[in-house]
Amino acid sequence: MMGVVILAAPDASLPQAVMIAVLPLALVAPFFYGVEGNVVAKWGTFGLSPVEVMFGASAVGLLIAILLAVLSGQWVSPLPPYGSVQGALVLSSVIHAVVYTTYDWLIGRAGAVFASQVAYLVTGFGVVWSMLMLDERYSGWVWVALVFMFIGLALVEPRKRRKAPLV
Repeated sequence: MMGVVILAAPDASLPQAVMIAVLPLALVAPFFYGVEGNVVAKWGTFGLSPVEVMFGASAVGLLIAILLAVLSGQWVSPLPPYGSVQGALVLSSVIHAVVYTTYDWLIGRAGAVFASQVAYLVTGFGVVWSMLMLDERYSGWVWVALVFMFIGLALVEPRKRRKAPLV
């Protein structure tokens, strides 16, 4: 949270002060990561493996996306010809499925708090990729905020395994 406060500080990294109004929108995804992690940690996945959970979530997402695409008039045909754009979309989808399935597995293995720390890594890699691929450069405040985020990451450990009771 300290990293967010640093980024939102006046004259820190927001190009315009009015942009602070959209900062709560940026916090929606981390909030739902936390909700998901806690729900899975508390109630589990009802015996489903992480792959089955990801398949179910993808199927529901597909139905919602098709409905929204048709209703908004933004349908894109999945039929050939395929080009590099379609290939990039498929590759991105496969990477997402593998990474998110691993995240669900990690929740069950290490606990919700530890697994939620993946958001810090996503942020860090996003910054690095934007610098490498988009030639973006960031102010010193962004680097200070990233240091605080990685300090937070270092302070969290996987949950301890409970010992089986001796019977």
